[in-house]
Amino acid sequence: MKKVIALILLITFVLSSVNVFAASEEQVARILIKVSEESTMLTDLYKAGEKYRISNNVTNQYIDNQLNIYINRCLTELIKLNSDGTLNESNFESTVQNVLFSQAQRLEPVFLLVVQEAYSNLIVDLLSNKIPAQFEPLYKALVAETKDILGWNIKFEMPVLTPFEEVVTNSSFTDMGRYKWANEAVESLLSKGIINGIGNNLFDPSADVKREEFTKMLSVAFNIVSDTAVCNFNDVNKNEWYYKYIASMAEMRMVNGISETEFGVGDSIIRQDMAVMIYRIGNKAGIFGGVEKTEDFADSFSISDYATEAVSCLKSAGILNGSDEGYFFPHKTSNRAEAAQILYNFYNYILNTQNN
Repeated sequence: MKKVIALILLITFVLSSVNVFAASEEQVARILIKVSEESTMLTDLYKAGEKYRISNNVTNQYIDNQLNIYINRCLTELIKLNSDGTLNESNFESTVQNVLFSQAQRLEPVFLLVVQEAYSNLIVDLLSNKIPAQFEPLYKALVAETKDILGWNIKFEMPVLTPFEEVVTNSSFTDMGRYKWANEAVESLLSKGIINGIGNNLFDPSADVKREEFTKMLSVAFNIVSDTAVCNFNDVNKNEWYYKYIASMAEMRMVNGISETEFGVGDSIIRQDMAVMIYRIGNKAGIFGGVEKTEDFADSFSISDYATEAVSCLKSAGILNGSDEGYFFPHKTSNRAEAAQILYNFYNYILNTQNN
């Protein structure tokens, strides 16, 4: 067993040194080590490969290389699906299974012969859309490693929140006239330093909230702030006020960028993205377990896949409200008054959860 593990590490080191694959070879190595520790899959394939050693030049190194390619492609596709919003926790395991099947079709014919030689029932299982029993250790290892990569295994312990000292319905700002419905939320969050005005007794309630601004609100409200956190978004300047808030939230996998390299600093946040950020905090803290689903918004069909679960959960929890006609407008930008109200609703939801 130790020789097999050593061989895996050696092969993945050589492959990573020539940068053949997009995904990390260390991640591939961890998967293969788990597989070798929990099954005889590798030795089964080595034994089956002996039949094709002379006719097709099949060696143990060839088998290892093909497995590396296969697992790397699976990881790369899953990371891409997460990045574009297709992958979520509700469809995760079925998606991993589909990726295993689809990527198997790209393997070299000779390697497929080796696999078929090792596992005669493989084709029957695949045609039945079933993970072959011999591949269960690989499937489980891929699931665990992907969750680690995506940060889905990161848990967050919600701090014990303190109630707002008093309910204030009169605003200390002079520009809240049309937005007096948000007075209580704004004044309550203001009292805890979660939000601020813009000066001269103004709150500017109709102004769009930027992505970095809402990230800071969440970071401050729930003490998700680390002075040592780092992030690698190209548009997040280390010398700007927002850096530690974005970095802290990104490290906890509570925020994503608008792409793999850009956070979207300066972009106005849209309503469904606000919901996703809030949902990730609550989900990692385990506070949505008892939420019973209610009727969806009238425009739920227009919510992006990556935000569907978040919006549905927050609506059911009473954190999100739509228009009088039942519309959510997921792609509409959110103004400062709306952001304050949603954050206030979430804060109070947690308070109620902690007190019951």
